[in-house]
Amino acid sequence: RTDSAQRWTMMKSYIKSDGGSCLDIGCADGFFTAKAAQSGYYTIGVDNSSSRLENARRTHRDEKKSAFIQETITPKNIAYLPSTDIVFLLTVFHHWCGAFGNDSAKEMMRILATNSQKIVFEPPGIQASNFSKISDERSVSESESSKEYYEDLLEEIFSGRVDVEYIGETEYNPTIDRTDPMFLINCSDYSQ
Repeated sequence: RTDSAQRWTMMKSYIKSDGGSCLDIGCADGFFTAKAAQSGYYTIGVDNSSSRLENARRTHRDEKKSAFIQETITPKNIAYLPSTDIVFLLTVFHHWCGAFGNDSAKEMMRILATNSQKIVFEPPGIQASNFSKISDERSVSESESSKEYYEDLLEEIFSGRVDVEYIGETEYNPTIDRTDPMFLINCSDYSQ
């Protein structure tokens, strides 16, 4: 993605700079895993692509506070992920919806919230192809923004028992008409 540096700039002001533990689900080439490690976090990047992880390990081999694991996160194994201070879940949720169904994907979000203090959540911006994977309950209105849609979705998932803060949005790619919203979910007091 062309906006990773911008995404990191937005995210880093919302996480503490004195470190902790971080889980980067869908880490791809490890950009955010490495950035979190450089900020003092002990970070685990997880992805299901062996070629992406090979590149992440090669690119970030000198980053002492990071590790990379190949795993497909599923409704059956998500509860076994380690509890962390923060989880990065960047453009992953819609893939869970497509692979496991909306109800299972929502439950996976609740499990993450139970095992972390904060989640940086970035879903894809509004495009019909993305929402067909996520919204089986209602359609997106023409006037509804990505921000409004996902605030409602997060309210539904967590029944208002987490604090959701809108961080902003980034341009996915200059050649594609899509911006992705980003949220900070404070789930320090959440329990199912």
